[in-house]
Amino acid sequence: MTRHTDRGSTWRNAVRMVTMAVGMSLTLGLAAIIPAGAAEETGPLDLEAELSDLIGLQYGGGVALSVHDGQTTSAAVGFADAAGDPMTLDSGFRIGWFGMQFVAAVVLQLVDEGRVDLDAPLTTYLPDVPLGGDATIRELLMQQTRLSNDLPELISRYVQDPDHLWTIDEIIEVAAEVARSEGTRVEQLGPTEYHLLIKLVEVLDGPFGEVFDRRIAEPLGLQGTSYPGSRLPDGLAAGWYPDLGVQGQPDIGGLDRISAFRTTGPDLVRFIQGLLGGEIVSSDLVAEVFSDQAGPITLGAFFLPDMMDYPGKRFFGTVGGDFTGYSFEIVVDPESGDIAIVLTNDGYIDPHPVAVSIVDSWEAASG
Repeated sequence: MTRHTDRGSTWRNAVRMVTMAVGMSLTLGLAAIIPAGAAEETGPLDLEAELSDLIGLQYGGGVALSVHDGQTTSAAVGFADAAGDPMTLDSGFRIGWFGMQFVAAVVLQLVDEGRVDLDAPLTTYLPDVPLGGDATIRELLMQQTRLSNDLPELISRYVQDPDHLWTIDEIIEVAAEVARSEGTRVEQLGPTEYHLLIKLVEVLDGPFGEVFDRRIAEPLGLQGTSYPGSRLPDGLAAGWYPDLGVQGQPDIGGLDRISAFRTTGPDLVRFIQGLLGGEIVSSDLVAEVFSDQAGPITLGAFFLPDMMDYPGKRFFGTVGGDFTGYSFEIVVDPESGDIAIVLTNDGYIDPHPVAVSIVDSWEAASG
């Protein structure tokens, strides 16, 4: 099995750079006693034990779900916050780069409606955009442009002024400044393309938070999912990230309009099933989403087809990564509809081993 962490390592590297610059530090004193949360076991995989072993004596906790042959196995263990409240299956997490998929879903709906042409340049809709104007909507969705990586600069500015709520125009201007200073095509993926796509949606369809609720969250019944700056779901798990001095992560949804999406494990299952079932976008676009013919990132950056590669079997999945106190991994088999989701609220916990155990259990059950 191979694992790719290009995007997932971006937050960690950026945070460490800023942390060294500002000299932030914090000693965490929470007793690492891990309580087990409610679990529903429907097969031979002891998911609660797997997740408990993963968390061990580290801070925080985790949620894991396996959907296989229509049966769901789920578990929640550990702490949701510094007060010692137990993690539950409905605990909310910031989902990092998976926020791109929520943005892409809205953009692809506009494509289905004929309001956006995948192969039209961005300037067709945003004539005054300061960067990325020549890129097509398809290229932005697949992150083929590598316009700039504005994340380190955004984090630096957040540290300097944590109370500032960034507008999407301000974020795009920061990206343009970074692009001008870099001077060449950046190699590390960042959120810039998707910040531009959020601006596209807002010009065509209204404030993104309202559009997301109307188009995605409400139709699918996503009760624990929200866009940064809009409603904050109950039960948001607080994150741990010692590099940033984090114990009980504050809400920094105004910093990055992609990575700070907040959601729950059951909501992610519902979203993915809605995507596979054609409830979100047309079947033709779903086929492109789950195609690995065009490159390492599929249309909409929904899943990376080389995330997990077993002999004779390909899985689509998000890159395993962290977001200032949260780490996650999502694996999907579009043919069977099998889904594996592992979420933790500790940026130093690698969810990959539990994801591997879940996928191994699918293979074992299939003989």
